[in-house]
Amino acid sequence: MAVFKKADRKLEYAEGVEGGKGIMIRDRCELGDKVGGICTYMVCNSLEPGASIGEHTHTGETEIYYMVKGKAVLVENGTETVVEEGDVLYCPNGGTHAVRNDFDELVSFVVVIQKVEE
Repeated sequence: MAVFKKADRKLEYAEGVEGGKGIMIRDRCELGDKVGGICTYMVCNSLEPGASIGEHTHTGETEIYYMVKGKAVLVENGTETVVEEGDVLYCPNGGTHAVRNDFDELVSFVVVIQKVEE
């Protein structure tokens, strides 16, 4: 079993991710070929209150979120859904979505992106 130590990663602070607003804090573990090449990376993202990830489309990959802390608004193909701790979200290949933190506390979620096998 591979171990990717927290001490070997740096937190990233990204502003305006995918055209969104505010700051997203990213604890990213680049996986690539380290785990067989299907899973490109996993990350724990956090959005400060008022921050968002803008609308974007996943092409050639799928994305899974596991909501760790707080609440957010998922916008998927124009439909808004409040998601919270313990919820699991799935974006299929070709799916379009955005995420907003419209609440008063930090929201955190683990993201796993996998390449679609051809």
